[in-house]
This record gives sequence, C-alpha cells and structure tokens, in this order.
Amino acid sequence: MIFSPQELKNMTTSVSSIALEVGEMLAKEFNRNITFEEKTSPHDVVTKFDKESEEIIYKKLKALYPNFGFLGEEKGYRDYIEGEPYWIIDPIDGTLNFANNIPAFAVSIALVYHNKSQLGVCYIPMTKELFTAYKDGGALLNGNKIQPSETKNLDHAIFALPPDQITFKRPDFVVRRQGASVMDICYVAKGAIDGFYDPLLNPWDFAAASLIAEEAGAESFSLKTKSLETNKKSDILVANKNISQDFSMWLLKQSSNLI
Repeated sequence: MIFSPQELKNMTTSVSSIALEVGEMLAKEFNRNITFEEKTSPHDVVTKFDKESEEIIYKKLKALYPNFGFLGEEKGYRDYIEGEPYWIIDPIDGTLNFANNIPAFAVSIALVYHNKSQLGVCYIPMTKELFTAYKDGGALLNGNKIQPSETKNLDHAIFALPPDQITFKRPDFVVRRQGASVMDICYVAKGAIDGFYDPLLNPWDFAAASLIAEEAGAESFSLKTKSLETNKKSDILVANKNISQDFSMWLLKQSSNLI
C-alpha cells in the first residue's frame, strides 16, 4: 500500500480534528485535583485521562480507517497485522506534568507503514499549538510552514537533554527540557530550540514528532543505528542540519552510557 499525497493530506486533516478534540478535553481538566497511579516508577504515572483519551482516539480512528491497526501507550497493540498500516498514539505525552499541574503535555498521533511514519499530528493544548506533517508535504504549526533554527555553533545552541544523563562538563550551550519529548522535538521543528537527545524512547514518544521535525527540515536519527524505525524503543537525536553532526559527535564523546 502506498499513500498518495492527497490521501495523506486528507488523513492529516481528520487526525488533526481528533487531536484537537482530545486536547481541548484535557485542557478543561487541567489544574484540577488529578489522581494518578504509578506504572514502572514514581515518575512513570498514568491517569484516568490517559486511558479515556486513548480510547476516544482509538474509536474515532477505527470508525474512519477500520483496516488500520493501533499501538497505544496504555493498551499496546490492537487490531495489528504485520506489514499493514497502523496508528501509534500517545494520548498524553507528559503525564507527570499533567498530573502535577505543569502546563507542558501533548497529544501525539502518527500513521506508520513499514516502520516509517507517514503522517504526524501533535497538539499542545495549553499553548494551542497544532503541529502537523505528512511524508514529503512539509511541516506546519497552526497551518503555517515552520523550519528549524539556523544555529551553527554548539556554544550558541539551546538543547533539550535528559538531566539525569547529562552530568558531565559541557560547552556553554543552554539546556532546556519540557518533560514531554513530543514538545521538545516539535520545538526543534519550529526553531525554538536547536536540538534534542534522549537515550531511550518508546515509539509513541517520537513517531509523530520526529516526522514533523524531518518535514520541517531537521535531521532525526539514532546514534546507534543512524536511522530511526518506529517498531522498537530507540535513542533519538533531532537537530537542525547545521549543528546535528557536531551535536552527535559531542554526545558520542561524553559517555558510552548514552548509547
């Protein structure tokens, strides 16, 4: 199956409507007393809104595209057939933020075929930023074309890096981290920050946002494999093309633990 540009554009429009609907629902619940449960650690949590949002997205996508499979953070694979298209969903990227009244979280939806993202939609409810992209169609923020920064030097850059990993001496760049990988990667796409790195992310943390960054003009790849596939956990580097090589070389020199 090969999707035409028009098919991808139409699907992106439909998916955007779903992401907006779910995002606005989450925005209404934000800043209330939200209870949560621990998953794998005190910092890996889930709320009832994660589960409800994923189910809403699943049902709406299933109604529109009944032959596509589904991978969600909360319920895993559903209706999945090897070699067929499927959706990768993170209903709330940044659940810990959401649960603690920190306004940095996002809804993420990607369509994947043969382990490559075909379209990506990421909505940040509290800033009302809708990032969209489809393969070879460019990247948009609220309907306007975006592109990465043009920063060329590490000491002028702003990077999103995991604070528990980056404890060693670094150049004079600035480190910022939102606590939501989808946001950080999309902010590379729009040029707000220059690069992002994480040593291990699940597919739902990068499937949509990495395509948006690539379509905006950034580079996105694994330091281990130099490519990026959506069927497994991966380290991921995203950066503007001027700085990605120096950024990756700097990371590789710091610690073998990064890869």
